[in-house]
Amino acid sequence: MSELCTVCGKCGGKTERGFIKDSNQSWVMTSQWVKGKPEMSFFGNIKTEGKRHFEVVVYRCESCGFLEQYAPL
Repeated sequence: MSELCTVCGKCGGKTERGFIKDSNQSWVMTSQWVKGKPEMSFFGNIKTEGKRHFEVVVYRCESCGFLEQYAPL
């Protein structure tokens, strides 16, 4: 995948790629964008089976700290 963003949309500073860590007490993973409204399962989890998932890519400005997120194909 090519780099999506190298210039901050707020101040024009240089950005660096990173990620936002999502965690539970027993596992850690990166954020994902899921198509559609969240629906709760019987057990209190959000149902995601059968829905499209995209990894969220995050860029942080080295000057002002602004975060810009993308969910590329």
